[in-house]
Amino acid sequence: MIQKRLLVFTLALLSLALPANAVSLEEALKNARPYLDSGVASFPKPFFVLSEYYYIYSPSIYSPQRIFVVVSQDTGEVMFNEKLLASVGPSVFDYGVFQEYIKKNKISFGGMQTTSSQLGLAIDRNRGSLSALSSKTQQSYPDVSFDTIDSKLAFLQNLALDVNGLVNDGVVQESQFENDYSDYSLSQLMSYYKGFYSKAKDLIAAYDDYNNALFQKRAEIFKSSIPAPDNENIAKTLENLQLKVDLLETLRSLKPWQNLESLEKAKAQWVNDSITSLSYKKLSVDVNAKYNELSPSIQNIFYSQAVLSQCGLKTEADSISAKWKEIQLLKSRGRTTDLQRLPSKLSAVETEYNSLQSKYQACVNPQQSSDFIPLQQGFDLTPVIILLAVALAGFLVWKYKKSQEETYQ
Repeated sequence: MIQKRLLVFTLALLSLALPANAVSLEEALKNARPYLDSGVASFPKPFFVLSEYYYIYSPSIYSPQRIFVVVSQDTGEVMFNEKLLASVGPSVFDYGVFQEYIKKNKISFGGMQTTSSQLGLAIDRNRGSLSALSSKTQQSYPDVSFDTIDSKLAFLQNLALDVNGLVNDGVVQESQFENDYSDYSLSQLMSYYKGFYSKAKDLIAAYDDYNNALFQKRAEIFKSSIPAPDNENIAKTLENLQLKVDLLETLRSLKPWQNLESLEKAKAQWVNDSITSLSYKKLSVDVNAKYNELSPSIQNIFYSQAVLSQCGLKTEADSISAKWKEIQLLKSRGRTTDLQRLPSKLSAVETEYNSLQSKYQACVNPQQSSDFIPLQQGFDLTPVIILLAVALAGFLVWKYKKSQEETYQ
C-alpha cells in the first residue's frame, strides 16, 4: 500500500515537472519558419532559460547571418521581447561556441578524458625510467646529474594531475548540461572550459620545458668526456624519454585560451546584431502579410477607374492609387526606415479603401448602402465590382438611348 502511494506521489510530481500542453517541435518550427533563413539549425531539444522552456533556432556563430529565433514551448509564440532576447542570446552564442568550436575541434572534456589519463601514466613511466638511468649512469660517471630533468618532470606531473582532475570534473559538468539543457548548466560548463584551457596553457609550457631539458642534456652528454658507446646509450635513453602528446600539440595549435577570450568579446555584439535582425525580419513579415492582404482589392481600383469616375469617386481612387505606388516603392527598397513607415501607410490606405467602397456601394445601390461590409482579410471583391460595373454600364446605356429617343420625338 505504501509503495502504491509513493508511486502515485512520484507520478504526480512528474506531471507537475512536465509542461502541460507543450507545443511540439513541428508546431514550433511552423511558427518560427517565417523568420528563419537558410542555414539556421535548431537546438536538439527545448532549452530552459528564465524559468521557461524555449525552442531555439540559430545559424552558425561564424556565419555573417546573425539572427536567432526563440519559441515558447508552452504557447508556441515566437518571442520578440528584446529584454527576454537579450537574456537568452548569450546562452545561444555559448551553445554555438561549445558545438562549433570545442566539440568540432575535439577538445571537449569527453573527448580529452582518455588522453588526459594516459598522459599521467606516461609521466609515471618516465619518472621510473629516469630514476633507473640516473642510478646506472652515476655508478660509472658520478658527476653526471639528471636533477634538472627530474625537477621539470615532477612539475609537469603535478600539473598533469591538476589538469586530469579538471577534465574529470568537466565530464561531469558536460553530462549535467546534456541532461538539464539550461542556461545555468551551460554557463557553468563554459566557466569550466575557461579554467581548463588556462591550466592547459601552463601544462603545455611545462611539457615544452621538460622536452627541452632532455634535448639539452643529450647535447651535454655528447660534449662530455663520456666515451662511446656509453654516451650514445645515455643519449638514446634520454631521447626515448621525450613526450609526444597529440592532445597538447592540438591545444598548442588551436590556442583555445585565446580564441575563447576573443569569442567572449564578440558575444555582446553578436547578440545585439541578432536582435536587430529579428526586429527587421518581423517588420518585413508583418508588412508583407498586410500588403498581400490588401493588394488584390487595391488592384480592383486600377481596373475600375471608369466606373468609379461615373460615381464621382475619381479623386478618392486617384489618392489611393498614388499612396499605393508610394507603398510599393518603399517596400521594394526594403530599408529599415522604409519598412518602419509602411504599417501606418498600409493602415491609412485600408481605411481609405473601405471608405471608397462604402461610397461606391451607395452610388450603385443606395437602398443597401447601410449593409456595406468593410474589407475582410483574404476576401476578393473583384467579382462583385465587375458585376456592379456591368449593371451600371447597362443602366447608363439604357438612360442614354432613352434620352436620344426623347430628343428625336
